[in-house]
Amino acid sequence: MKKRTKDTLLIFLIIVMLLLLAFEMTQIENILRHGSVTMEEKCRQDCAKEHKVPYLSEDMCYCKEAVVLDRQMHCFSNVTFTEDQAFSSKFNTSMVRNIAVAAAISYPSPNSYATRIFSVYRKAGDRISYVSDPRQDDYIASPEETWDVRGGDCDDSSLLLSALYESIGLDASIVEARNLTYGHVFVIVRVDQDLESFLKEYRILVEKYTTYFGAKPFNFLVFRDTPEGCIFAEDDLRAGREVGPFYVIVESTAKGYPGKQDPTSGFSDFEFIKIGA
Repeated sequence: MKKRTKDTLLIFLIIVMLLLLAFEMTQIENILRHGSVTMEEKCRQDCAKEHKVPYLSEDMCYCKEAVVLDRQMHCFSNVTFTEDQAFSSKFNTSMVRNIAVAAAISYPSPNSYATRIFSVYRKAGDRISYVSDPRQDDYIASPEETWDVRGGDCDDSSLLLSALYESIGLDASIVEARNLTYGHVFVIVRVDQDLESFLKEYRILVEKYTTYFGAKPFNFLVFRDTPEGCIFAEDDLRAGREVGPFYVIVESTAKGYPGKQDPTSGFSDFEFIKIGA
């Protein structure tokens, strides 16, 4: 009887040891498997378990809800683009092209509209801070000067952004907005691509490279010959029909992503200024 008890105990101990060994082997396998993948891939795998989108920042993995871009269309009729020497005389792409190219090639599909528009804005936003002009002096700095000093007001930042975009083949224009008390300057960038396919690419960039999640605004602008044409454009947007070509609204003083802000709000007078050729 004692021998049977000892044998049973021995078998039990062997089983426990085998289970512990199996557990250890599983842990080692997990360590080796995770060690062989990149941190980005591990983040993706972890978030997939929660059916969420991965966002990697400073070696920290965050799982967030997918981004949904809410289309906010602004239509202007009977618009003429003008030239302004205050901007065009200081427009020079000799230095800024290297900055813009370096920004674009750090993302997938560097020559797509989505990547060029997104990457340049992120690059400039990480570097440039808003600083007001001297009182009674509407000074406009060159793109090189704004980049070197890391700051400027809305017209300085707009000229820099326009130069960066134009240097990599985009059609960028400056918009001067005014009301009875003050004015503002921002940028619009033309996209000759259907809105739906652009937003598919653009959403992935916003989703992957920013902290934003869930429903977020995307402000863009279209032109029509008449006010009635703008009404038809609204109908087309609601019906899912094409509205292009369209212009992404690029707020010069905000962080985030192009299209996030609506700098047209609160203004009644707009001047559209052509910068490039």
